[in-house]
Amino acid sequence: MASIGLSEAARLTGKPRSTIHRAMRDGRLSYTVGPDGGRLIDPAELERIYPIRADSNTETDAPSVPRHRMQHLDLVAELAAERARAAGLEARLGDARDQVEDLRRQRDREAAERAAAQARLAEVQAKLTAILTDQRPAIAPPPPQRRSWWRWR
Repeated sequence: MASIGLSEAARLTGKPRSTIHRAMRDGRLSYTVGPDGGRLIDPAELERIYPIRADSNTETDAPSVPRHRMQHLDLVAELAAERARAAGLEARLGDARDQVEDLRRQRDREAAERAAAQARLAEVQAKLTAILTDQRPAIAPPPPQRRSWWRWR
């Protein structure tokens, strides 16, 4: 927030400049020294020590509402907007969680269907293998012929 000078602080609070100057000298009111050597006061720090008068509020059309009360109303409105935003995000998160759970159930169901289909396929393959194998009785091979140990015979 922008800092204000000593004269502006006196005008906002309705206190004389000497009172504000004395509070700065005693250390009750903190300030910074500007580039030109002037003392600059943060309005929030000034509000902490001396309340800002209601009729000095130049930011609103309602002179009877003090500036800090308008800031309060702004903060309340901002808080309500953030709460509504948070509620919307929580609703979206709940929908996303429901969708994830549905997808998991669908994945598990499809995995079970695939396992059942693979079991049926294994049964069919076993039956086809049994059908396609050679079912004829095995014939014993002829006994080997005996060869003579003589070469010319």
